[in-house]
Amino acid sequence: MKKILKPNEIKQPLGAAKIEPPKPEDWEAKLGATEEHPDINPEADWRDDIIEYELQRNDIFDNWSCVTFTLLNKVQCIIKHQYDEIIDWSKRYVSVGSGTIAGQGNSVNNPCEFLRKSGTVWETNYPTMTPSMTSAEFFKPIPADIKAKECFLKDWQYNHEYLPRYDGLSSKLSVLQAGLKKSPIMVSVEGYYSFDAKGRVIYTGSNIAHEVLLVKLDADTAYILDSENADGLVPFDIKYKFHYPKVGYVKKLNFTINDTMKMTLIRDTQTGEIFLLNSDGVALHIYDMDTFVKIFGQEAADNKDWNETEHEICVNIPKGPEITIPVAPGLIAIIRAFKEALKNFGKKN
Repeated sequence: MKKILKPNEIKQPLGAAKIEPPKPEDWEAKLGATEEHPDINPEADWRDDIIEYELQRNDIFDNWSCVTFTLLNKVQCIIKHQYDEIIDWSKRYVSVGSGTIAGQGNSVNNPCEFLRKSGTVWETNYPTMTPSMTSAEFFKPIPADIKAKECFLKDWQYNHEYLPRYDGLSSKLSVLQAGLKKSPIMVSVEGYYSFDAKGRVIYTGSNIAHEVLLVKLDADTAYILDSENADGLVPFDIKYKFHYPKVGYVKKLNFTINDTMKMTLIRDTQTGEIFLLNSDGVALHIYDMDTFVKIFGQEAADNKDWNETEHEICVNIPKGPEITIPVAPGLIAIIRAFKEALKNFGKKN
């Protein structure tokens, strides 16, 4: 179980986020399980999926990147839970690329949109923070050779939506609990923490200027992952007025089953058949469009999540032992089916 920090262990935030209310064109999430966005975490508890407590500061400076840290923490939690993978991407790349300003921070949407459209690189290629790093070094423009190492977009697709607005405590808890079944929730909070007698952060009505990640609700406490505080979660009073809650969705485009097996999709340009291939180019399953939609969802069909391939190539693709895959909505169902089926077939032929 994750440590719950006490008031004397909690660092006050800088209060740097440029909080902007949702715009009319911003997407609003539909609550409840849908084929496009199933409830991937029915228990609505993401605490065991936290892979790191990376601080947005060292002993020299604070990088004012609470939004970016919260965003990447959310994405990494989803991938850990949904795909059982631990991946560490550079938060600095997204922070600098999306326009975070020292002393001012960033809006909530800018880093989300930057990750969605421009991706990021491995943490090892562009370290976010080091003990000796300075503010000037952190905020230097991203070099071209680092941009060339972008590695998110080829394997992952990220989207984000605000949760519906709510009125009153019971409505808030219902909306947040439903949202937590889909994703950890980015929330905007006050730029200064005040505490009640139980050591929980309480709402005072002051300036909303910090971004954190809601990972769990219980009867009287909301548990928060805060990039200003390491080694544990910050408890908030359940009645706290969280602003502009935002969920996220992460879709894997190339199905990595283990270190030697990858799943990719191609579509025969003549017949329209869609082939599921392993890393050796062996077809494990062939779909017509109706079956593809049932398995992968309509969004995958609309986005054409396959590589268009000439018919002459497709007819010569070797056919392997076909995996029996249940027709079930949602990507997670097929990924789990692959992992189970490939226990005996996961070796290269």
